[in-house]
Amino acid sequence: MTVSVQRPGDVLLSVFWDERLVLEGDGCVEPGDLPGTVRLRMTAAGPVTLTSGWRPAGHC
Repeated sequence: MTVSVQRPGDVLLSVFWDERLVLEGDGCVEPGDLPGTVRLRMTAAGPVTLTSGWRPAGHC
């Protein structure tokens, strides 16, 4: 999934947390406060891609 953020800050997505999540871009990903959510902590505006892989990366 690719999203484009307008400014740095937190973005809450309706995606179930998994240790294999990978965030490609300026920020990190962590479990959200509610079940079935993840939080992207963005450090800059622009596009980021959330995907999965055998070697997770981009966790907060």
